[in-house]
Order: sequence, then C-alpha cells, then structure tokens
Amino acid sequence: MTERSRETHPVALVTGAGTGIGAAAARELARGGHRVILMGRRREPLEQVAERIRASRGDALVFAGDVSRDSDIAGVAAASRRDFGSEVEVLVNNAGVLSAGRALEAPLEDYRRHMEVNFFGLVAMTRAVVPGMVARGRGHIVNVSSVGAWKSPPTYAAYNATKAAVARFSDALRQELHGTGVQVSVVYPGLIATDMVTRELENNPGLRRLATPPERVGRVIARVVAGGSSREVAVPRWAGVMAGLNRVSFRMADAVLRRTFRS
Repeated sequence: MTERSRETHPVALVTGAGTGIGAAAARELARGGHRVILMGRRREPLEQVAERIRASRGDALVFAGDVSRDSDIAGVAAASRRDFGSEVEVLVNNAGVLSAGRALEAPLEDYRRHMEVNFFGLVAMTRAVVPGMVARGRGHIVNVSSVGAWKSPPTYAAYNATKAAVARFSDALRQELHGTGVQVSVVYPGLIATDMVTRELENNPGLRRLATPPERVGRVIARVVAGGSSREVAVPRWAGVMAGLNRVSFRMADAVLRRTFRS
C-alpha cells in the first residue's frame, strides 16, 4: 500500500467491537473508507463482524484482547503497525462492562471491575495511541460515555460513575490537545438495545422496548469522525433532556428516574 493510499484509508481502532455499539461503529467506519481494527475479548464475534466488513469490500483486522491488560494494549498498537503499516488515526473507546446493583450493596469488586475496564482501560488505550497522533498532527479520539454520566438511574452507580469519569477525562484531554490537530469527542448513548442492556432489563420489558438500536449510535460515531472536529452528542438527542431537567429541578429528575426504573 502506498503512502497516499494510507492517508486516504486511515486506521480506526474500535474497542468492544464484537457486538452492539462497537460492531455498528466499526461497520460504519469501514463503509466510510477506514481500515478497521476490531478489538474485543472474544474472537468469534469479532470474526463475524470482520467477515461482514470484508464482504462489503472493507478492510478489517481482528485482535482478541482485553483493554484492562497492558500487554494487550501494546499488542494491538503493534498489530496496526505490523499488519496495516500505519499508526492508529481514529480511536473509538467503546469497551465496557455493565452490571446492576444497589449502590451500598454491590460488592466493591464490581466497582473495581467497572473502573478497570470502563475507565482505566480507556485511559491506557488513549495514552498508547495519542503520542503518535500528536507527532503526525492529526487524529480523533471518540470516547463512548453514557447519558447516565449526567444523571444516574438507581442501581447503576458503578457503571455510571465510570462514565462520568470518562466524560471529565475527555474534557481535560480536549483542552490539553488543543492546537495539536487531535480531536476529542464524547458520545452519550441513552438506553441502547445491546445484549448487555437487554440482560440487565429483562425484568422491565416496557423500558426495554424504548431502547434505541446500536446501529444508530454507530452512524453517529462515524459522522462525528467524518466531521473532523471535537463534538459532544447524545444519542438519541432527546436522551440529553435529563441533563436539562436535572438543572431545572434535580428532585423532579430523581422522581422520573425512580419511576422509570421502578426502584
């Protein structure tokens, strides 16, 4: 591959790419001309996503690994250079774990696991690729947070605490990278119809029916990257209303969440 074609087909690394939002984002980025690295803990679903991308004449590389392991983070960065001959130019930090539990009853290990994957893994992956982006004067980091970072429903303290940390980390990083050519965006999904969410909401079918398809989030991520500038966006847009309601009356926002999630 020539240097020119590498520039026109940049490498995008998507974590948590085997299912849900990550898989949808990877397909959309490939459709937009990116060479995509699919990273996740289970190889089989990654291969299935890669097959769909290749069937559409896209270029996909599978890397089975865990963002909470430093060796896997180093390995995926090396794989980009070795197999694609390029550094990562777009990073979609999507990998995450989700489990419900009352704030004072969930085991501390649940909090630690959420933080290790959802936050520390994201930070470590970002630190691995940003220096190369800065050196080239271009790049885009898209961090997947959650509308729960603005206002957390009951029983999701661990998950949404990590997503709030992701949002504030992104704020600081955006300011620090200003003027380098590296953009930092945050996508705030609402209730999304992923396998992970479906399992957690199995006892609340009414709420589950309101969930947004992950393909919609994938399209938004691809548009954010194509736009080439830092953005913050809720998906769907109306999901961000809770943040506004919280500013008007946090008691009303609390009541809405308690009723919605039947806590």
